[in-house]
Amino acid sequence: MNLLHNMEFVLNDHYEYAFSTVPEKRRKPAGELMAILAGVAFSTSGASLGMRAGLSMPFGRAVFVCVAGNLLLGALACFWGMLGYRSGRSSVSLVRQMFGIQTAAVFAVFVTLAASVWIGMSGNMLARLLIAGFSQWRLPAAVTTQLAVCLCVVSTADGWRSMRRMNLWVLPALVILTVYLILQIVEENGGVGFLSFFQPNRSLGVAAAISMIMGNYALSATTMPDICRFAKNRRSVLLGVGIYILVLTVSDVCGILIVQATGAEEISYGMFCFGAAGLNFIWMVLCIYSTQNVNLYVGGLAIQNLVRGTWMEGNISHKTAMLFLGGLSSVLGVMNLFRYLAGMAQFILLCTAPLAGIGGAEVVLRNREKRCGGWTAPAVWVLGIVTGVLVGNMAGPGLWLVPMAQSALLYGILRGKNRKKGIAI
Repeated sequence: MNLLHNMEFVLNDHYEYAFSTVPEKRRKPAGELMAILAGVAFSTSGASLGMRAGLSMPFGRAVFVCVAGNLLLGALACFWGMLGYRSGRSSVSLVRQMFGIQTAAVFAVFVTLAASVWIGMSGNMLARLLIAGFSQWRLPAAVTTQLAVCLCVVSTADGWRSMRRMNLWVLPALVILTVYLILQIVEENGGVGFLSFFQPNRSLGVAAAISMIMGNYALSATTMPDICRFAKNRRSVLLGVGIYILVLTVSDVCGILIVQATGAEEISYGMFCFGAAGLNFIWMVLCIYSTQNVNLYVGGLAIQNLVRGTWMEGNISHKTAMLFLGGLSSVLGVMNLFRYLAGMAQFILLCTAPLAGIGGAEVVLRNREKRCGGWTAPAVWVLGIVTGVLVGNMAGPGLWLVPMAQSALLYGILRGKNRKKGIAI
């Protein structure tokens, strides 16, 4: 058994460089990275949260919220993406290198659970789309959700090759269908005049809306090293993050247009309010799978790092890790967590913001000494999350910068003191 695991470990295509640096000869061209990041950014959850913003504020303010949130998200993605490019390591492996085994284990569990929730919610969304849009569909929602997740796992079984193949083929169709959807909304309403007459019927503050938009892809931005470790240069990272933010904003704006044109509060209903429902359904299916195949890839890397060196006597293949993640996602998908989408997005932002603060402090204070990890970083991280939750309850979820700044400052102080005392952290 151990021999088989070790043989698998040697085959890079099986473990996707989960534990080692991506060599120069295996780095990818900028166009390939841009295609994958554009594919992951075509998002049904982005459109759904755009609908939340569009339901609560006028068109101009809703667009501002989406642009501001995605630009801030772009800064977070660029920070982690550059670290991934420079180190050549996956996100969990990079966290292990920076902070030690304990922090990496906590981070791997967080990524695994968060990715499985997003995959499960997307499977549940697809199930509800099939049931709502096609009266001939007879399978119950729970079974349909599991089938949707299973299809996603099968389509991503080959790791990076699957993402490249899917997004290079799917991306042109997504661009064409997105343009068609926008033109369809305008045509159905006789122009864009409906935007000036729309009356918001919900209340949502600008700061809370920005944090909601950021939280939607905060996990993706934090795990950006998983993609950008294959970049050949900094320019590739900047181009990839740039197209990622642009497409995210387009997804959000599509949601704003849908809700203000139809008044629908659910994307599964709003998409069927126009003609050519079949094409709109295809658009949503492609959005779901081009996004979730990357989440499966990221979650699979996290699981591989989590079981490394455990009682399993070696390492598991990336395909095995994704199968496990798919099973977990199927269980979570039938729980219908999609109704908590906005709350989940804000909570994930509160979880990733302190880690970004700690990462920034470590980059500033980094020295050439090799250090073993301790519990300083995970303790500061958890304290930052608690602070974020408390601040969110008292002053609103828009103050996510507070836990980020607190974590950076506290980690810097503790690291400096421990270093003077000769304590490994």
